[in-house]
Amino acid sequence: MQVIFFNFLFCLFMTMNLNQSLEPDSKVQILPKWEINEEKSYQFISESFELFDGDTISRNKVSYQVEMKVLDNTSNDLLLQWTYKNFVNEISEPKHSFSDIFGEIFDLLDGNQIQFEIDKSGAYLGLKNEEEIAEFEANIFEKIKEHMVNNYQVRTNSGMALGIAKGALNPFSSNDYDDFHTFFRLHGGSYEINKEVEIPVSLGQNREGEKLKVHFHELNQKTNEMSFSSNCDFDLINSNKLEGTDETTLVNFSLKNESKINDAGWPICSREERITSSAQKTKVEVRTLELL
Repeated sequence: MQVIFFNFLFCLFMTMNLNQSLEPDSKVQILPKWEINEEKSYQFISESFELFDGDTISRNKVSYQVEMKVLDNTSNDLLLQWTYKNFVNEISEPKHSFSDIFGEIFDLLDGNQIQFEIDKSGAYLGLKNEEEIAEFEANIFEKIKEHMVNNYQVRTNSGMALGIAKGALNPFSSNDYDDFHTFFRLHGGSYEINKEVEIPVSLGQNREGEKLKVHFHELNQKTNEMSFSSNCDFDLINSNKLEGTDETTLVNFSLKNESKINDAGWPICSREERITSSAQKTKVEVRTLELL
């Protein structure tokens, strides 16, 4: 009788805890609750196209997989490793400048590993294997220079070659960590179902203080998965100095994201669309990720 009563209390306790954790009116905070050596695999797809006066002038698509592994979680921070593999590069223009270089780079990047730290809220802290990345970066830099000289019979632009090497090898080398932000966009935030909140957003647009409006609109009690939509929209002024003029252009930037994430902080899927438009030119970027 005592055993039956204990089992009844235990089941009642677990049911109450489950109902409490999934209460529709309760708040949730997205945090990375991950164990050492835990691994997940993701498919990333990055697509972009540009329009000029309504005509498509370029279209690009790159897909690849990322194996993510938790190397350490014993301190206040987490040490993670991303291994890139299975790159597929599609460029709409067969005679696109240096398209063959990018194909060669993607072959070299297969198996490349990036180790970095995040805090308990999911904020990026920095790289851990910088020396290894720098060495690999230098190797790619030399291969690009050699390829450009041998295949295009022109002296290479070292600045451009170095930029290609850095951007291809290290996803955290610019102000806009595309993979990272697609993955960790919602981490650290507290959300209440059917209510909109604003969180800081980093977009690589040399702007601070912009906010992302996030709406927590569904909670699946069977799978512990949460669905979110988010957006932001603002104007900025672009300088045209790189094009040899002092003129400026008024540009509108918008971002829309639809994503699902589980209660342990693992993204299930995400689709993010960015549109940058001026009077004549529009650039559309779509980034998706999916848990494999």
